[in-house]
Amino acid sequence: MAIEWLRCGHYVYIVTSCRESRAACILLYHLLLQKMKMLNLQLTPRETPRQVYLLDYDLEKAYMHLSKAAKEKSLFVIADEVEFELSFRTFCNKLLLRVPDLHLWAASCFPANRLAGWQISTLTRPLRIPPVVIREAKKFEVPSAMAYKPREVPDHTDGPPVKRLCHGGKGHEGDRPSKCITCGKELGSFLRSLRDVLPAELVTSSTTTTSTNSDISSPCLQWRDILVLHSSRVSEKMGVMMGLREIGIPVQVLEEDNIEDMATSCSDVVWVAEANYVCGLERKVIVWLDPHKSGYFFRFYFRSICTSQLVVVSPDTPADEE
Repeated sequence: MAIEWLRCGHYVYIVTSCRESRAACILLYHLLLQKMKMLNLQLTPRETPRQVYLLDYDLEKAYMHLSKAAKEKSLFVIADEVEFELSFRTFCNKLLLRVPDLHLWAASCFPANRLAGWQISTLTRPLRIPPVVIREAKKFEVPSAMAYKPREVPDHTDGPPVKRLCHGGKGHEGDRPSKCITCGKELGSFLRSLRDVLPAELVTSSTTTTSTNSDISSPCLQWRDILVLHSSRVSEKMGVMMGLREIGIPVQVLEEDNIEDMATSCSDVVWVAEANYVCGLERKVIVWLDPHKSGYFFRFYFRSICTSQLVVVSPDTPADEE
C-alpha cells in the first residue's frame, strides 16, 4: 500500500509503535527508500519527489510530529508489527480525530490484537515458507492463530528436513542449549556445512535484504542469511555464543545500537537475538534455541519466518519436538 501512496506523490510515514516493532519498521523504511529511488528515475523535472519518513521514537512524539505534518487534513501512515496496547489505540484514535482523512495501515502477527471499528484483513497464505516448515509450524497452532491456507501455486521443493540438535550427553553443560559451549560448536559445524554443501532449496530461496554487497548475488549461503533466536534475553556470555566463536563462526548479538545493521543485513554475520525483537523479519536459516522455554504461539510464529532451513536445538528431544 505504501508504494501506491508513493506513486500518487504522497508523503509516507513509518511509525515504530514499540521496541518489538523497530526491526521490521526499519527494514520497511529502507525498502521503500529503494523503491522511491526507482520511482524518481521516472520523474520529469517538474514533478515532486516522493518522500518516506521513519518516526523511530515514542508514540506521543510521533503523534506530535504527524499532527504538524498533516497537510490538507490527510495523512498516510504505516505501522508494522504492532502490539495493540492502550498506548497504540490511543495514538490511533487521537490521530483520527486530528486528521479526518487518515490513511493508516497497521500489521500485527498477533491476530487477537485488533482495533474496534477499523477494517481488518487476515493474511494466511504462506508466500515463502517451504512445505516442510509449514508442517512443523502447524504442530503448534493455537486457537488465537489463524491456520495457513493453501499456497495455490506449486512448490518447487519440499524444503530441507528440519534439523534437530539435542543438548545432553558427553561434553554438554548447563540445563539448556543456550548455556552450552558444546551446543554452540555442534550448531556452528552444521551451519558451516550449509555453506560448504548448499542444498538446492537454499539456492532457490531468497532473503529480503537491502545490502548492496556484490556477494549477495552469489548462490552461496551467506552468514547474514542465518538468524539464531532465543525466547529470552541474549548476551555475549552465553555458552552457545562462545561455542560458535570457538569454531570461527562470525556471530553478533542484537542490541539497541545495531538493529538497523541487522534489519538491513549489512554485516555478513550470524545474528543472535531475543525472538520478540525480530518480529516480521525472514531469513533463509532460522535456529530456534530452547523452544520448550517459549509459549506455543511463539513456537508457531518463529518457525513461520524461515524460508528454507529450520534448526531446532533442544534438551534431549522433548515430547513436543519429536
